[in-house]
Amino acid sequence: MSSFAIAGLIVSLIASGAAPAGAPEPAEGLERPDISRLPSDGATAGPTVPAGWTLVWSDEFDNPGAPDPRYWGHEVNCFGGGNNEQQCYTDRPVNSFVRDGALHIVAREERFNGPAFQDEDPRYPGPNITRNYTSARLRTRDKVDWKYGRIEVRAQLPGGPGMWPAIWMLPTDWVYGGWPSSGEIDVVEAVNLPRENFPGWGTVIHGTLHYGLDWPQWENHGFTHVMDVNPADGFHTYSIEWEPDEIRWYVDDVHYQTQRSEGWYNYIWQGQGKGFGVANPRAPFDQRFHLLLNVAVGGDWPGPPDRLWDSDREMVVDYVRLYQCDEDQIQGSGGASCATVDPAIQVNNDRGTPGIQDYLLYEDGPQTIFGVEMATDAYSAPGATVESTVLDEGPWQVEFRRDAPFNVGEPLGQVSLAGDRSFWLAGGAGWTRHGEIEFDIKIESIDPDARMFVKMQSYYPQVGSVELIAGRRGQNSAARLTQAGSSSTGSAIVVPRNEWRHVAVKISDLMENRGPGEIPLDIRAIRKALILESTGPARVQINNVRLNCAYNTEPEWWQTDKYCYLALGRALDEQPAPEPEPQPEPTPAPAAGRSEGALSLRDR
Repeated sequence: MSSFAIAGLIVSLIASGAAPAGAPEPAEGLERPDISRLPSDGATAGPTVPAGWTLVWSDEFDNPGAPDPRYWGHEVNCFGGGNNEQQCYTDRPVNSFVRDGALHIVAREERFNGPAFQDEDPRYPGPNITRNYTSARLRTRDKVDWKYGRIEVRAQLPGGPGMWPAIWMLPTDWVYGGWPSSGEIDVVEAVNLPRENFPGWGTVIHGTLHYGLDWPQWENHGFTHVMDVNPADGFHTYSIEWEPDEIRWYVDDVHYQTQRSEGWYNYIWQGQGKGFGVANPRAPFDQRFHLLLNVAVGGDWPGPPDRLWDSDREMVVDYVRLYQCDEDQIQGSGGASCATVDPAIQVNNDRGTPGIQDYLLYEDGPQTIFGVEMATDAYSAPGATVESTVLDEGPWQVEFRRDAPFNVGEPLGQVSLAGDRSFWLAGGAGWTRHGEIEFDIKIESIDPDARMFVKMQSYYPQVGSVELIAGRRGQNSAARLTQAGSSSTGSAIVVPRNEWRHVAVKISDLMENRGPGEIPLDIRAIRKALILESTGPARVQINNVRLNCAYNTEPEWWQTDKYCYLALGRALDEQPAPEPEPQPEPTPAPAAGRSEGALSLRDR
């Protein structure tokens, strides 16, 4: 069996039908689904599957009662989906059941009490809260998970004020971190579809990808497709074809959107040697995903639901089918024999990378930012000497010497890089989630018992601190890391001796970690951008110091923290009152051919 689509498919199925002639053999541990019921024509057949696709799993919802537990699990919570939704999700038969060959997911107007936290939250279930609506959210996580292929769902969506049905996919393993760093694929969503005496927001559906920076800066990039009929009035087949470098959306076999890997991205922490960056050209949609089916009630996107319902509202699902392509598509992007491509559909791509604001503080000498000249400085504790020297058009050389006995752990002093005005790291999440200070460092020598810290300071004692652990490659690193992890800094960076190394430090780590007697850093008034402190004799060189942050180049109007930038604050001899002078916000370059995506915050 071709490895591209079946890789990661975890499912135990009981075969009871004959395999189609010429079909590839199932992968080890995978049994064939029952395909004997699949219709070849008629009203329930759905669109014809293009040549080359092979069915690898399906649920035809033939057996009345509860959804098949081999395939489906329920979420049980009143969390609200991260979108201020108004329903409680339950596993009760009144909210989800199979009858007459279809799955029914039923939203009901009724008061219900349930867990306030989402199922995977470490605090789950936590306290109970009460809401006025119930519904169901089903998922195939750890039951049917797959990577690449065609997923096809034939369903009738509910209409009415506040109704938000969704057929969508989330990562199973969260390889790149939490939502949305590991991605989300919305096969179809609809909000406020027309219903009796309610015109709604039109007969539109949305197909969307979520990726990029962390909330609240993430990218939701998609397309709004206008249907000729109301999706709430009958069944339609909603599909995606997912390849390594391309995802395509369909309704009733009509291709209406294509996105490619050069347009999507994630931006994640890649370690102290690299800092933040794009994981790889195909990330985050190069891992296993699973399917979710749910009907949300109310929330930030559709707005509040109506009251005094005359009947329940439900999404009815005729079938769910998963196919793989007979041809290996690992290198494919719309060119495989089984791909269904309308050449008239233009690729709807994002820019493929976030915007980066980069500020150089030191490069072969102190730099000037917004007219403020950066300068190096040194402070020596009594009984010690700290020297700070800018080599001729070269690195910043620092030496710590002990001239008299010192108590163990007391710093000999520190060197700093600062200007005559403070800086404001403006833009919120662009700094607090994706900001960093980077530099190159060479630790030429250091006393075996010395501890060295990288710090950033606002008005003292507002200081952030991260430990640098110096040593020969691999020697005592584990022991020193354990020691650092139990120290007041709470974070550590390992740098081998006598080698130039690039080091990145998260602004968030500096905000969270501090030394004895220090209080949290205030990024609205940074007085010293970089401090190096040592508790013992050491000789160090530093170069290429820079601050940078990241922002979404295509923010939606409703998103916050749209930009990040460095702004000038007060002169250093003034009293601390962080009221920085705003600088012009960056203007992102427009992306060609972009369609607005759907609002969806589901940090599910």
